[in-house]
Amino acid sequence: MIDGVAERMRSEGYKKTPFAALSRGVWRGGAQNSDSEFAGQSQRAVESLQAVDGLVPHALNLLDGKTDHA
Repeated sequence: MIDGVAERMRSEGYKKTPFAALSRGVWRGGAQNSDSEFAGQSQRAVESLQAVDGLVPHALNLLDGKTDHA
């Protein structure tokens, strides 16, 4: 599990629906593979992924041991 990602998805989702707190948005990943689970309507799944798309490359680098911050 990558801490913080599900919280980010839910916080962005809350802007659209008060039911976002019930979302099971989860992202598990590593440098070699990743898995995601989204609940609800397909548009909400797209919005959840968009909420974290900028975080994913950095998170994968960290998991791969690349911790330099240029």
